[in-house]
Amino acid sequence: MLRRVRSLRLLPLLFPLILLAGLPPAGAAGPRELLVVGTAFPRIYEQDESGPAGLGVDLLRRAFARQGLRFEFYPWLRAQAMVESGQADILMGPYRTPEREQRFLFSPQAFYEDALVFYARRERELPWRGELAELAGLRIGLVQGWAYGEGVERERVRLKPGTVRDVATGLQMLRLDRLDLLASNERNTEPVLRQLGLAGELRELARRWNVRIPD
Repeated sequence: MLRRVRSLRLLPLLFPLILLAGLPPAGAAGPRELLVVGTAFPRIYEQDESGPAGLGVDLLRRAFARQGLRFEFYPWLRAQAMVESGQADILMGPYRTPEREQRFLFSPQAFYEDALVFYARRERELPWRGELAELAGLRIGLVQGWAYGEGVERERVRLKPGTVRDVATGLQMLRLDRLDLLASNERNTEPVLRQLGLAGELRELARRWNVRIPD
């Protein structure tokens, strides 16, 4: 269940959940291997030297200790389509939205939270006091396939945001002055900033935006 959130950073703090689809019914003869899909999420769903790792992987292995699990990585939109079409059983880490609730069955409990924020060039001065409407006319990048909450959707026509393929692409576009702002989250963005060596050139905006997420 989603709950009301107070004074969060810039964009809504959403609740990523595991999506479940096509699981064998209770009483079915013999457990079968479940296919888990998703894209790389730092500390949640990623690969290390020993294979799939992260909080989501650990939780699933505990939840399905008596059942085989196979973990695969795909582009985010493809991973969603695989679960929706029944080609895969579990999608790791999507944010829960009304639109996605029409397509998928969500687990009842969330297992992590993200702070969604804006990133900009360090030298750029932005006349923003926390209202999305003040950003009209700026070149704003949204990561392809991500959910950004009702506030962004409500202001989409006025903001006219563009789409970037992934966080790394968005950060490079900021550096090259092809974007004014990138809407992302700290967990995904900070490791990429360090990897690209851009922490000295780009910064996270500190303004807060009050938002209500429906129960």
